[in-house]
Amino acid sequence: MISSTAFVFVVLPCIGAVLAGAVLFDWRLAAAALCGALAVMFALPVLSAAAATLALPLVVGVALGALVVLISLLRRPSLDVWSRMIRALLVAFAASFLNLLTVSPGA
Repeated sequence: MISSTAFVFVVLPCIGAVLAGAVLFDWRLAAAALCGALAVMFALPVLSAAAATLALPLVVGVALGALVVLISLLRRPSLDVWSRMIRALLVAFAASFLNLLTVSPGA
């Protein structure tokens, strides 16, 4: 089984990134999603702790996925859905897993 820490800090950002990769098909949409995710991240401290605990990793995943998709679409505008989703997933997984490794109290 997966621990709750790994689920919140690794799986939820990956889900957000894959959703961003699946939905964003134009660089303008990716830029708008990135800006929207950053705006929501600034508004999350006003929310309750329970809502922010689950929403923040999803929003971080969407922001990472949108950034990767934005860069990928600017370089090659004809990416298919799976290529966008896999690129977003790999970057979100690497960033969240490395964050979990470096911030973990047992390290």
